Amino acid sequence: MPHRRRVTLRTRIALVVLLSTGLALTIFSAYGYFHSLETVKTATRERMKRAGDIYAQRIDSVLYMMELDTGILASVPQAVGLAGLTQTANAPAPDQTETTVTPPTATQPSAVRFSDEQPKAPGASAARSTEGWTESVSDIFLKFLGTRPKYSQVRLLVKEGNWKELVRVNRIDEELIVVPAGELQIKGNEPYLQPIKERGVSEVYFSEVTYNRENGRVVGPPTIRVVRPLQDSDGDIFGAIVINADAETLLQSAELSVAPGFQVYAVSNNFDYISYHGEAQSSPLAFHQDPDWQPPPYSDRLTSNDEGAFFETGSNDMGYLSAVLGQQNATPFRLNILTVAPHEILIAPAFQELRTTAGLSMLLAAMAALAASFPASRLLSPLTRLNHEIRSKIQSAEPVDFETSRNDEVSDLALSFSEMINTRIEEANRLDAILNGAADGIITIDADGTVEDMNPAAEELFGYTAQEVVGQNVTMLMPTADANIHHLHVARSLLTGHPKQMAKNREIFGVRKDGSQIPLGIAVSHAVYSGGSRYIGMIRDISPQKAADEKVNSLISALKRSNAELDQFAYVASHDLKAPLRVINNAASWLAEDLAPHLTEDTQESLDLLQNRATRMERLLDDLLQHSRIGREKASSTSVTGAELREELTDLLDIPEGLTVQFCDAFDQIKVQRLPLQIVLLNLISNAIRHHDKSDGHVWIDLTHRPEEIEFRVADDGPGIPQEYQEKVFEIFQTLKPRDEVETSGMGLAFVKKHAGLVGATIKIDSDGKSGTTFILHWPTGPDTTSLEN
Repeated sequence: MPHRRRVTLRTRIALVVLLSTGLALTIFSAYGYFHSLETVKTATRERMKRAGDIYAQRIDSVLYMMELDTGILASVPQAVGLAGLTQTANAPAPDQTETTVTPPTATQPSAVRFSDEQPKAPGASAARSTEGWTESVSDIFLKFLGTRPKYSQVRLLVKEGNWKELVRVNRIDEELIVVPAGELQIKGNEPYLQPIKERGVSEVYFSEVTYNRENGRVVGPPTIRVVRPLQDSDGDIFGAIVINADAETLLQSAELSVAPGFQVYAVSNNFDYISYHGEAQSSPLAFHQDPDWQPPPYSDRLTSNDEGAFFETGSNDMGYLSAVLGQQNATPFRLNILTVAPHEILIAPAFQELRTTAGLSMLLAAMAALAASFPASRLLSPLTRLNHEIRSKIQSAEPVDFETSRNDEVSDLALSFSEMINTRIEEANRLDAILNGAADGIITIDADGTVEDMNPAAEELFGYTAQEVVGQNVTMLMPTADANIHHLHVARSLLTGHPKQMAKNREIFGVRKDGSQIPLGIAVSHAVYSGGSRYIGMIRDISPQKAADEKVNSLISALKRSNAELDQFAYVASHDLKAPLRVINNAASWLAEDLAPHLTEDTQESLDLLQNRATRMERLLDDLLQHSRIGREKASSTSVTGAELREELTDLLDIPEGLTVQFCDAFDQIKVQRLPLQIVLLNLISNAIRHHDKSDGHVWIDLTHRPEEIEFRVADDGPGIPQEYQEKVFEIFQTLKPRDEVETSGMGLAFVKKHAGLVGATIKIDSDGKSGTTFILHWPTGPDTTSLEN
């Protein structure tokens, strides 16, 4: 009897599963065949809708940013205050420490408080107050427009005077211009203000695209305007913020990356449109008032205002209509996005997806049939044990303890997964230790301002436990005024994606649990995790810093008073001492004239000595006063070339016969600030001339130009300066020769040393004390090389 091969149970099970899977795949394929057309159609519509919605969202984000910018400007207290001053004849001048101004905008708090760092109007009258606010608002608008290259104009209008412009900043050929008060216009008859005037629209809205007009004349391209009405606490409209943008530039800035074969049109309710195609490419704006304007494709479909509608074009294309801005609150402007694509482009991905799905289904079925032949429980036992271990350690955050002796893929997967979990646990514990050990307070909030976490340093800072704060709004830790503007800081951080230093130009305070306030330094950064936006606040108590700043300011004030007293003393001392000297000098001259016939040679010499000493004393007092004022008197200076400086020095020098002063060729090529370098070089060269011990000699001025400094070398072939006197000569009233031999006050090199020190220059002497001296001056070439007020 022949031997029959035994079929194992495992093989039988595998065959049954394989046959069952094959039958199921056959039935599934037949069913899919009959329903493939409907599947393709559904997938095609879904792809078209997804593409159209993405394009609409991209363009909507550009318009939303413009709308949000009006909110930012409307939140500026100076703008609201300026408009409010024009409404109230007896409005208080903004030079007080704090001023409460109403009305604010509808989106802002009912009162905006100004600190003493806000711009102060230069007078008590309402007119002068308005001038102060106008200058501040103009500066804010100018800086704002500089960060928004897509915008062409920013304005603040007030209802009084038929909507008169209070502030307007224009962008003309990339130049930002604040329009003078005499050129501001009345805009009450312009179409974009009619929704407010005729229907009392109080919410922000976009006006229809029209040509830009100035004084009733067209002077610019088709323009999109967003208008944000300003309301007082009673809900009455008293002004508006208006931002203009070149419609073509604004819509092109969306930079849509359109898929190949797709055509996208952004169409307004007046059939102004721009088309997008290819990688961030767009056509010029077709404006309905242009002579060569043609209506957009499928314009008859756009009049139905049927948002989210599919339609066949009558050719081989499919279209989808989505809205960016709809008709809301009876405002005039609408914007629709029309997406058009050929059927073959839309259908191709759907067929490819069906083929991929069918292939994956067959592959998965075969794998399932093979896997079914093995005991599932034994195969999955490592994962089961790992799952149990993980669940037992969820609350403790301890490392997972998992080992296995098996050497198969499932065991390797379980080991890799356990290693990954332990790595994440270790990282989480490390970050938790850093967070808990940080010296600064750290608070995490979600997009709604709800506190999600706070570290021990923040608990100690505010006096709350984490359990008391988590789940509450972060404004519970802020004074009322700071809480009202908190959301504006969060919005700016979200838009830029960069950390924001809160209250950079003003003080901000936190509120402790006991109600006391503490000065804080806060930096807010934006992060995205766990499916949403989060904001991380780094908080520090700056009370010690404020105390140190106050101490420094007190010392600076005392130093200023001391300097002022020193200047007054030097002036009075010089004036009071020079007066008797002049009397002595005059009296000696009169005596010499009256007693001329009777004077002997000795008495004449005594009178000459008396006059000489009085003149020298007066010169010493003048030089002493000049030395005391170096560094405390503001000296204006201009840039000069080396050639100009050389000519000026030559004119100022008293060069005796037989002595030559020679400048190197490189001297004429430099460009420096005239003062105080001219004073320093003049004194160095004069010193070399005055102390020369020969009837003929030379003085050389050489230099070496380096990236951050110029090294000047003033050398002579005179007697030299001994080593022991090389530091002493820079002291006041110091000369190496008796003053009877050299007529000098001994202050020249003291001037040099003090001027050099104030600009960060250094000077030293190179001399053997016998023959020749070289003064080496290292002069910085930065912007702060003039002797300004200390």
